[in-house]
Amino acid sequence: MGRFLEVVGLESLAFAKLMRACKRFWDTEEFVSISQLISKFDEDHLLPLKDCIFDIISQHDTLFEKKDIHELLRNRSEFAYGVLMKERAKNRR
Repeated sequence: MGRFLEVVGLESLAFAKLMRACKRFWDTEEFVSISQLISKFDEDHLLPLKDCIFDIISQHDTLFEKKDIHELLRNRSEFAYGVLMKERAKNRR
């Protein structure tokens, strides 16, 4: 939307706000829904948001038990790989 309206900084502000919301409300259906939505897009500018989602899933093992997250990781190899790399990094510390 920020690009479309040509408002400088709007997109980064929206991303920052969405990432804060994801971190705070990770155990909600809204987090699952936004994760599914973001997984459908391949744009490079979404990488920081995807990385945030990978972090959250990796940090909260209970998310693996949610059917929709389980399906997301099974059906979207980019998400499965992203979470796997976060888990790997976590185990190397």
